Amino acid sequence: MNQTTPSSTSGIIQLLGQKRPRAMAILANYMAVVKYVDSYWWFKGRAEKEISGISRILPEQWQWALHWPLTILESRENVKRDPRTFMETGSNDIHTVPVLMGNGNYLFVR
Repeated sequence: MNQTTPSSTSGIIQLLGQKRPRAMAILANYMAVVKYVDSYWWFKGRAEKEISGISRILPEQWQWALHWPLTILESRENVKRDPRTFMETGSNDIHTVPVLMGNGNYLFVR
């Protein structure tokens, strides 16, 4: 593997330390899911802190990747919504978890 493809947790940590936009976007999307379990004391407020911080430092050309995480901050219930439909229609559909792909599209995992 090359240096830009992390093969372990330490690899993604290193990329986050370098403030690599893709790594930060992945973390923001992960933190949107963490918002769903915000009732546990060890997660309380963590999603807001991380997503807001990433939003401030993520380059403009990567801000699109924060649409779903920022929507989740508005309402924890948004995590239950299918990102394909709530971004288009605002309707409440099936529960999926989006995985942000490098081409800007989402892969949906149930």
